[in-house]
Amino acid sequence: VSTGVGTGAELVTNGDFATDSDWTDYTNGTTGGTITITGGELVITQGSNSVWMGAFQDFATVIGKSYVMSVDITQTEGASRFGAGTGGAGDPTPDRGYTDVTAGQTGTHYLTFIATQTTTAAVLLNGAGATKAAKYGSVSLKEASHGANIDGVQYFNTLNANTVTA
Repeated sequence: VSTGVGTGAELVTNGDFATDSDWTDYTNGTTGGTITITGGELVITQGSNSVWMGAFQDFATVIGKSYVMSVDITQTEGASRFGAGTGGAGDPTPDRGYTDVTAGQTGTHYLTFIATQTTTAAVLLNGAGATKAAKYGSVSLKEASHGANIDGVQYFNTLNANTVTA
C-alpha cells in the first residue's frame, strides 16, 4: 500500500521548537501539569492527575488530499499520542487519525491521513501517569505525493506488454 511521501511545502510553523511560540497548550481541564517549549523540545509533563494533555497547531488542508506527519519523540515515560484532528476551540481531538507511542519508543514516527476539512490540527499529547513526561523534538507535516517513482514504486515504459528501454 502506498503511504505517500511528504513532498509539499512544510505546513507546521516552529516544528523544530526553536521558540516558545505557534503552539496552543491543551490542558484538558487539569491543573498542575506543564507544557513548555525549551531547548528545542516540546515538553509535556503530567501533574498529579493523568489526562491526555499537550499542544496543537491548526493548518490549512485541502479536502480529499493525503498528508504525511512525521514526529521525532525524544522521551516518553508512558502513553503518548500524536495525530491530526479538528483542533480549535481548545479541544484538539485527533479524530482524523493518530498514532499511539508507548514508554521508551523514541525516534521518528509517521502518520498518513486524508483531510476531511479545510482546517486540521497537528496534535501532540502525553497521557502517561502522574508526573511523567513526554518530549517531542520536531514535527513535520506535508502534503503527500503519490505516483510514478514515489514510494519505491517504479514505472517502466512498455509496448505490447514488453519493457522498452528508451
